[in-house]
Amino acid sequence: MSGIYGLSRNPMYLGVIGMLLAIAIYVGTFPFYFACLAYFIVINFIFCPYEENKLSKTFGEPYNSYRIKVRRWL
Repeated sequence: MSGIYGLSRNPMYLGVIGMLLAIAIYVGTFPFYFACLAYFIVINFIFCPYEENKLSKTFGEPYNSYRIKVRRWL
């Protein structure tokens, strides 16, 4: 729970969202904003729950304690 993993359980996904958002702001057109939103929706509602269930089954209580202490995004 030190470093970046003490702030977010998914720092790599958060970094990709940040880059997509920066590109969308730079370009300033709707499709880029939509791509950022679509990526977030897929990651948040499909990938993260799947990964969290796998980690919970693999690591049990230590991971569940980590989930309670550290937020998914920020």
